[in-house]
This record gives sequence, C-alpha cells and structure tokens, in this order.
Amino acid sequence: MTPKLTQEQREAIRQRQGRPLEIKDDETRKVYVIIESDLFDRATHALEEHDARSAIRAGIDDLEAGRVVPFAEVDKKLRTKLGLPAHKS
Repeated sequence: MTPKLTQEQREAIRQRQGRPLEIKDDETRKVYVIIESDLFDRATHALEEHDARSAIRAGIDDLEAGRVVPFAEVDKKLRTKLGLPAHKS
C-alpha cells in the first residue's frame, strides 16, 4: 500500500524546498520523515559503503595488531559446527 500525499503535506514539502519534512503522528507521538526516494537511495548506499569500509578497516587493524586466528582453527570450528568431515591434510 502506498498512501497518497494530502494537499497539506504537498504544500509543506514545497515549502521545505527539497529538505526533509518531519510529520508527527499525534496518536503514537512518533515523528516520520518524508524525503524524495532518490535521496533515500543515495543515503542508504552511502551508509552501506561506510559500513563496508569500517569493517575492512577493523579487519586490517586486527591483523596489524596480531589479533588473528589461524585458518586451520577456523576451518576446524566451522566444519564441526556445520557437521562437515574434517579437512584432509
């Protein structure tokens, strides 16, 4: 279901000139933000890229600090957890 804008909301959006519009629900007291979908998509993409870069940076930091687990140990734990046969050397 995609609700339609009311005339009041449409006018408020026009007055905001492209900036996000906050809408308050008097029943729940929650505040919602209306933004154009392309802005939402770009913001979501930027956050996903930031998360990926942060995870990579954290991995590099762990590696450089010596916080590593040998592959053989990880492989053994995963195989045990997944019920797979042990790796043959």
